[in-house]
Amino acid sequence: MNALPRAARERGVMAGAGERFFAAEPAGSFLRLSFAATADLPDLDEGIRQFGEVTKSA
Repeated sequence: MNALPRAARERGVMAGAGERFFAAEPAGSFLRLSFAATADLPDLDEGIRQFGEVTKSA
């Protein structure tokens, strides 16, 4: 797992290195964000805010 998904998980945002989700070798770096675990819009807003903080510090 690379640093960005790890940092996101530390803030409670589920993210994974995207290459696991390709049947063949991906053409670049990808990130997979999961949002299916919540149907609560305030939770989604907070997750987006937290992920934004992660990307600013990466």
